Amino acid sequence: METEKLWYYASNGESSGPFSYEEMREFIKSKTVNSETKVWNGEGDWKKAAETELKEIMRNENQLTPPPLPASEVSNTFIWIVALIPIIGMFVEVAIEKEIFLGYLITNVLFCFLDERKLAKAGHKTPDSWLVLIIPVYLWQRAAMLKQKKSYFWIWIIGFVFSFLAEIGLGVIKLEEQACRELTSIIQTELHQNTKCSSVTIDEDLEDDSYTAIANLDDGREIKIIVTENEDGTVSVKMNGE
Repeated sequence: METEKLWYYASNGESSGPFSYEEMREFIKSKTVNSETKVWNGEGDWKKAAETELKEIMRNENQLTPPPLPASEVSNTFIWIVALIPIIGMFVEVAIEKEIFLGYLITNVLFCFLDERKLAKAGHKTPDSWLVLIIPVYLWQRAAMLKQKKSYFWIWIIGFVFSFLAEIGLGVIKLEEQACRELTSIIQTELHQNTKCSSVTIDEDLEDDSYTAIANLDDGREIKIIVTENEDGTVSVKMNGE
């Protein structure tokens, strides 16, 4: 008879037992044993408690764990926000003319964390928590785990590449604007002319954070200059001949 069997259960890498069926009932009631606990009743291999006759006790105690929700029922809202963040951020950076790398990181991690919690509530084993810090790995593993197409992974990759290129372009534009203002200051304060710089175009990358550039002045002249980025964030400009 089932009640005459002696039971063992695994906990923290150790085997505990033997126990009677009624003792196992008490362990289940106290949640010492749950549906995932490995048990052995003297026959065959160790099994999850929910795969043995103990499942009847668990059903009465409402401790049976339902299977994970189908992937089609799992919300992808947070993960698609993550996928689109690089693209959205790129437009924000262009609009405000400022790099927001830290904002990227915080927002990505936040929505990956929210998605991880959503997956857990749907009954799915989530990717390792630390992977929220490595966004593309998290996206890839999530798609593989749910057996979904990796669309949001590739969208994130494409957006990241474009945003990276946008940051480079934004940095160049900022440098050119600083160089133009500095050149205007030099012309007016040192050369005592009323001419202003209209625009600067970086031409060639030299060593030591220096670049050759072409400056267009508001009187129609075009002159060659050397632009240098200083460690304190300022820009130095030298006109050819100085």
